[in-house]
Amino acid sequence: MLSFLDPLQESIFALDDLIFGRRKVDYSPAQSMLTLPFIGGTLIALFFVIIIFFTSIHQSHALQMCYCLLGAVISLNILFYSLHIIMMRGIFSKIGYIIFCGIISSFFTILSFVLMTFFLLILIVIFALRVLMSAASGDSPSSGGGSSGGGFGGGSSDSGSFIRRDQKGYDLENGDSVEFSPLTGNYVSTNPLFPKEYEKNGNTFTEL
Repeated sequence: MLSFLDPLQESIFALDDLIFGRRKVDYSPAQSMLTLPFIGGTLIALFFVIIIFFTSIHQSHALQMCYCLLGAVISLNILFYSLHIIMMRGIFSKIGYIIFCGIISSFFTILSFVLMTFFLLILIVIFALRVLMSAASGDSPSSGGGSSGGGFGGGSSDSGSFIRRDQKGYDLENGDSVEFSPLTGNYVSTNPLFPKEYEKNGNTFTEL
């Protein structure tokens, strides 16, 4: 299933055997140390992108959640190889193997998360550009646009710095549409490509 990881898995196997095996007959180096970090990092990246683009949770809160999940994957991978740690004879060998497994797990989990996040973001940007190009090619100029635009402008000036849609949603003068987020206690823009957070003070919105 993850055969493309085999060359890297074999490299970790050889490094494990070189450092800790020392050609011992009864020692078995780790054979799949990268599998869980790759799967975990990929799933966390997918989770992060879904939260950023399809929910109103702020980016900082989403990153905090991902940090916790990445730490859990790294800890779980080290726990899977606890038998190797127990089998080590000296205390320095035990500590050394924990450090070895921790470095490998952390590096590959974070690397998988970062690469998969960028890959998903590129796919989303390509999709968004294609949608915008399709929408632009389908638009046609309207002769009545000037009068209708004036009516909209009047509505905007009557309401101050925003146009009220309902009790939780507002259309701002800068073109953003915001909705109240109970998780952050502020208003978050509904634009999935450029999410912003605003604080409402009276009839004005201040970007945070």
